[in-house]
Amino acid sequence: MRLITGFFDEYTLDVHRVLDLAAGAGSLLLAADRVLPGPLTLVGVEQDAMVAECCRNDLADRMHASSDLAIFQGDGLDPEINTRLSHQFDRFDLVVGNPPFLSPRLRSLRYEGSNGVEWSKLRHSYPDITRATTDLSAYFVARAFGHLRVGGVCAMIVPISFLSSDGASQVRRVIEGQGEVLKVDRLPDDAFAASVATVCLWVRRSSEQTTRPNSDGMSWGSWIAESPRLELPPSLRVKDLARVTAGFRDEFYQVAAQVEEADNPPVVLADQGWHRVLTVGHLGWREPLWGHRPVRIGGRALLHPVVSSAALSSMKSAMRALLIPKLVIAPQKRVVAPWIDYEGSVVPLTPVISVLAADSSGLSLSLLAAALASPVAAAFLEHRCAGTALSAKALKFSARDVGEVPLPLNREAWERAGHLWPAWRAGRLWPYLDAIRDAYSVETSVWSELLDWWLPRIGQVVE
Repeated sequence: MRLITGFFDEYTLDVHRVLDLAAGAGSLLLAADRVLPGPLTLVGVEQDAMVAECCRNDLADRMHASSDLAIFQGDGLDPEINTRLSHQFDRFDLVVGNPPFLSPRLRSLRYEGSNGVEWSKLRHSYPDITRATTDLSAYFVARAFGHLRVGGVCAMIVPISFLSSDGASQVRRVIEGQGEVLKVDRLPDDAFAASVATVCLWVRRSSEQTTRPNSDGMSWGSWIAESPRLELPPSLRVKDLARVTAGFRDEFYQVAAQVEEADNPPVVLADQGWHRVLTVGHLGWREPLWGHRPVRIGGRALLHPVVSSAALSSMKSAMRALLIPKLVIAPQKRVVAPWIDYEGSVVPLTPVISVLAADSSGLSLSLLAAALASPVAAAFLEHRCAGTALSAKALKFSARDVGEVPLPLNREAWERAGHLWPAWRAGRLWPYLDAIRDAYSVETSVWSELLDWWLPRIGQVVE
């Protein structure tokens, strides 16, 4: 109820019809009835017959006498149910909901609605918004938005990953094309029994037609980002001067099947026919922990994982193409922490990200590392990817995200930062930070705010 009250303290909306497609016990409908001036028409859909009956009886006893109530037993994503709602009520002024979440990792399970709806049926019913990783809640958001009148508002409790995940990108694109985000409320971590970070998303429909056809469904992570939003002048991106890749799943299995424990660690040299294999677990702020921390690859615990040159020669050319000098980056850390493979002998195991400077770019790996390790890159990726990591404080980014990181315009300062960057691994950070600030031309006040956010994340004492 506090969420609804807080919203209507800020925004004015003429509400007569309220809908909840996953009504449960009807708490959100009841909250709307108590907060908003009546009379209202409260409409809910609940798949469980017993819960639907309890919801109907409880709301009838507790809502305002002047309000009307209609509770339907059925699946809120069923096209037939939604067609019936449209015919009977036309459009709604306010749609609320706390829909079920289902991790994409569990997509092999059936989503058992009242009609036994399966994932294949969802994909058939909603082909325009379905991606390989679309969470169940995203379908509810799309359906709820479709029930709004022009000017109507939708308030949905969703996993925080909805704001940035690729699986919800098509839903964000629909909303951006026909409406706007009004606000995003971060809910307390203990708001629900499940260990899923959540937000309440408020969006308004502004048109029946797509008014912004070029909307790309990019991240809404800025709504919850803790770092300052940087207004940088147009510049080249990492992808303009380097190739960024994390490989593919089949490449992971190819390498995993051929990985061995080194017989004679720590001496593993490419000219002896062996290559160190680096996983996400090896990568941190300093030198990779290869030989110091065991990792699991293909179900085996290995302290010194290696793969032979002979085995690599039988794999895809894409794997062999990585045997050149490059940056390697773990895709989920508190900041971006690149490590330079100067010899080009290390095999990064998917999903480790590799950054390879293009031959024609004239760009050294130290310059790329200086840019990607910077507070600017970390803040850019937080705004682009906030909400997708397992930890609320971590950044989770893809090779494509790294490719979009802006590069500095001040080449002289950037080269100075590239020269100084290796020193920060030993704690001598301030000369590098001064240089990279000049390279990106960040104002002093903004830079101070940025460092207040970034420094606690790097987890080391600096001089």
